[in-house]
Amino acid sequence: MNKKNFLRIIAAILCVCLIVPAVLSAGAAEPNGYNTAADENGCYTNCKGSCEHAPTIVIHGIGQSTTYLADENGSPVYDSKGDMITGWPLYIDAEYAIKELVFPLILSLFCQKDMGLSEKAKEVVPELFKWITFDENGDSVYNIVVKNYPYSVARCSEEEKKEIYDHVPLQAYSQAAGQDHLYYFAYNSFGNNMEICAELHDFIEQVKIETGHDKVNIVPISLGGTIMNGLLEYYPDTYKDLNRVLYIVPALDGSALVGDLFKGKFNTDPKAIYGYLIPSLTGDKVTGNLINIALRIFPYEVIKGLLDAIVESLIGDVLVNCTTMWSLVPQADFEEARDKWHYNPLDCKVCEEIELYHRAQCNSLKNIQKLVDNGVEVFNIVDYSSPMYCLVPSWNEYNSDGIIHLSSTSMGMDSCLIGQKYPNSYVQKNINKLGGSNCSDPTHNHISPDREIDASTALLPDHSFYFYKQNHESTGSNDVIMLLATALLKDNSIKDVYSDSSFPQFNVGRDGRKIKNLLNEAKSVDQSALTAEQASILNKAIANAEAYLADTVVSEGKEAEVKAQLENALVAVGYREPPEDKTAYNKLGEALEKFNDLLNKTMGYQGFTD
Repeated sequence: MNKKNFLRIIAAILCVCLIVPAVLSAGAAEPNGYNTAADENGCYTNCKGSCEHAPTIVIHGIGQSTTYLADENGSPVYDSKGDMITGWPLYIDAEYAIKELVFPLILSLFCQKDMGLSEKAKEVVPELFKWITFDENGDSVYNIVVKNYPYSVARCSEEEKKEIYDHVPLQAYSQAAGQDHLYYFAYNSFGNNMEICAELHDFIEQVKIETGHDKVNIVPISLGGTIMNGLLEYYPDTYKDLNRVLYIVPALDGSALVGDLFKGKFNTDPKAIYGYLIPSLTGDKVTGNLINIALRIFPYEVIKGLLDAIVESLIGDVLVNCTTMWSLVPQADFEEARDKWHYNPLDCKVCEEIELYHRAQCNSLKNIQKLVDNGVEVFNIVDYSSPMYCLVPSWNEYNSDGIIHLSSTSMGMDSCLIGQKYPNSYVQKNINKLGGSNCSDPTHNHISPDREIDASTALLPDHSFYFYKQNHESTGSNDVIMLLATALLKDNSIKDVYSDSSFPQFNVGRDGRKIKNLLNEAKSVDQSALTAEQASILNKAIANAEAYLADTVVSEGKEAEVKAQLENALVAVGYREPPEDKTAYNKLGEALEKFNDLLNKTMGYQGFTD
């Protein structure tokens, strides 16, 4: 087996494991229509807080801000090749990893047993990921700083605006409320939860001063949900500052994927190793099955030992003192994970902070209910029916959005496993984890059309929107979700899931960004050079795509049809080459899959020499 490819796969697995998939301040631009200087009260907006739009603060998800190693002057540090050393995106010295692992890898292959490979991996992993390590005080070992946006989007440079909108495409909200009413709270995804919460608390006060408003909207996304957990726990009077809170796929009870990893559990089932794990990660039958076959040149115990060593070192040496990662450990997994790493809150500061966050996590629903009781309008956007990455043993024990299990993102909702359904005789429970119900009318139907979920058991059934077969990582590309978010944030007209038929409680996921990009390409075609037939083909595809995007009630399966029509039209008018014929490649993938299945049936899920 090619050693470099093997190491790349290991690196890919590590990166997926981390999905769970100071400031560098550019000079502020002078945007048209916005104040570039504050008044005597520190306010930048023309409305001085009198307009109908409360300012909005986005708390992003994991990896949606850049962190980098800084020198004593706060300037970025670069390696010998001129590349910036970053905490995120992960800076990995692949040459070092190959150099260190190649000899024990070859020796283990030759001897058909672990000849120091797993032990060497335990040495290599901490070095590879050292830039995201923390000490026992919860402080970064290295001077890693965050690229912040400490002002409204209106005062950002064009480059900064592009970065923000690439992560969270809320341009429609900016157009409605004004870019001076949108803020992006950047933080270190591999950082200190309590410190981040303190920074957010201060940031809210700053936004109130700069906009003149006395209340703000908060949008916690994914990992941002854990930051919101901490904010509400550590600063219990926060509700006084809030107009609306819009959660989007929040990790309120962590992620079962991360919980397993912190318990030291990776999916090393032989059926996974030699069957579905690698093909599911590569998304390619040819590559996945070739790797599966090649893995058999090592005994199973060597592969298992290597993967166990990587996970053990990744958690125990790299992430064990990172409180933002601990915040992704679900309540049900916390004690086992804590005991595995011998954490006692009396031992060190970081141990105490981990316990404090665990309390915030346990109180999450109570604290959200407190917001509601104090007049704060709270909404939730949830993805479901997308299989969890099969990296951990419990991957198929939950309904999920691919990264976070559904009961976490939905505020405690009950559900079936993906593909299963509640029977027709099932009656919704109308009671949540706090023992009550926030449904305004017990006759409401909160069972999804696919019958996979009973939304009546969520904390906020009348205020939660669900997207079927929507993947966590592509949530930002779902234009309907972004339009819904805009509608909920720009004013207070939408009060619940029944307020606007354009945004029903149950919808279907889609990737509108791909369709929009194709549509823009189609619209850019110079039709004066086309034949009448070509123009007709192109305009029909454009009209169909525009009608599809205009309909916010999504039909399952329609996206692929619209995408194919646009691509075919672009080929027909000569603006794209015909797609590569992958018939032979697909047949090769099927043949390799059959051959790998045959190996599994005849020799079992094991190495050749086992």
